[in-house]
Amino acid sequence: MPQGYGVKQRVYPTNVTRQANSHGVTQPQARDDRRGHTYNIIADAFGFYTTDATGTAFTAMAPTRILDTSSGLGVAQGKIGANSSITLRVGGVGAVPLNATAVVLRELTRVRG
Repeated sequence: MPQGYGVKQRVYPTNVTRQANSHGVTQPQARDDRRGHTYNIIADAFGFYTTDATGTAFTAMAPTRILDTSSGLGVAQGKIGANSSITLRVGGVGAVPLNATAVVLRELTRVRG
């Protein structure tokens, strides 16, 4: 079992493209109907989109961890509640440029059962 994962925890991996606003910010969410559950979210960026006069381009990159709520990477440390979101700066983080219009993430949501 991976370090830090308990028997009664579930992990939900998701590949997702999240739009970034003009300030390079996106909002990962923990969507769940179970009341009272709390979540840690980990996200690795492995690509981004930019737009210029010629159109939109995707650029792949080596996976880079940009979010871990359990350690406070990218956001304040702490679990988030069900059906809530956090504000995450992606533009200018790691290899993601400030003018990125979207970022491709591999998100892992760890649920305490």
